[in-house]
Amino acid sequence: MPAQLHANFYGASDVKVVNNPHLAPENGSLKVCEYTDPAGAGTEFAGIGFEFPAPPDLSLYNQLQLQVWAPFDNVPFMFKLEGSGQGIEIFDTLTTGNKWHKFSIDFSQYVGTQHPKLIIFFNVLSPTGGGTYFMDNIRWSRAGYNGCANDYESPATTISNFKYFANGALEAANYQFEVVSNPNPSGINTSANVGKFVKAGNAQSFAGMYADLEAPIDWKGVKTARAKVHMDHIGNFTIKLEGDAVNGASAEVPVPNTAINAWEELTFNFSAVPDNSEFKRLTVFFDLGIDATGQDVTSFFDEIVIGTGSCSIVSVFQPLPLEAMKVSPNPVTDRLRVDNFQNVARIEISDMLGRRVAALNTSGDLRTEIDVTRFPAGMYSLTGFNSQGQPIGYAKFVKQ
Repeated sequence: MPAQLHANFYGASDVKVVNNPHLAPENGSLKVCEYTDPAGAGTEFAGIGFEFPAPPDLSLYNQLQLQVWAPFDNVPFMFKLEGSGQGIEIFDTLTTGNKWHKFSIDFSQYVGTQHPKLIIFFNVLSPTGGGTYFMDNIRWSRAGYNGCANDYESPATTISNFKYFANGALEAANYQFEVVSNPNPSGINTSANVGKFVKAGNAQSFAGMYADLEAPIDWKGVKTARAKVHMDHIGNFTIKLEGDAVNGASAEVPVPNTAINAWEELTFNFSAVPDNSEFKRLTVFFDLGIDATGQDVTSFFDEIVIGTGSCSIVSVFQPLPLEAMKVSPNPVTDRLRVDNFQNVARIEISDMLGRRVAALNTSGDLRTEIDVTRFPAGMYSLTGFNSQGQPIGYAKFVKQ
């Protein structure tokens, strides 16, 4: 269960936290919520209630997302915000049972409402009901990325969780992505903050970095992207979209730069991607396919725009530093102890291909143990996130 929600269950005897009995690529969480739905007359509006510490601000994070495993097909659900005036009710259906189903409930038209409570009704309006359900990853998320997706000038337009790969000595030294002051605030880009990319002198030709997004790319009918880059040489800048849960598609578009030591805007054509793809990983490369020079090379990027629109230049963002988290033993064979993660609400473990293999919520504990017995041998990265979903801690370990 997510740390940012304060649970206030109505009928709490029917709810408990259990080991995930349905581990799957769609949900690798080790712990989930189990709910037993009552059956019979008078249970048509049985549900689970959550009380937030404050009414949710729906101006940006207005998509209620959660995963539910149901024992039946075609289960009617109702999601209700209440507690301050007229409540808001949205109905949806879990169409296919016996698998993890992802709900994304759109509350964007209710910006400005002040409801502190959320109630989820299972088998709403149905007196038959019954069955055991599992829930996980309940959170408020932003709408899909469109327009100004990333300019490092506000929290809403900041993607700061980039992770390097294939980056030689810099990656081995745990060098992390940085948001820095604009090195050349002139011409087409006078914004205050930009993203910095350093390609190691011994990096692979495909060295880059990726960020897992809070929401999918939303083209809104215009399948192009734009980005501003600043390079001290002629090469290329590449945007790659991955993590499509619908079609398994990916798309990689390199564009050569033409300016040296000056900002320029590049345009990327993604017209070939399926209309219904939901890309949730953004990967960028400088000089894709070009061998490293033997010297570290620094480049900068800014103002990534999806579809139409443009970015503003009002700076209010300061990036959070990633702190080293202590893991032991390392290498590990069965149980991994994790220490030094104050303010970490959630831990995710990924393999070296960037695939998430496990996730758990820490419940505010300062240390925990993770069973890695089932992990294949190899190197893994561990990332700690705070209650706002921002990465604040990082470690690597080897599973023997």
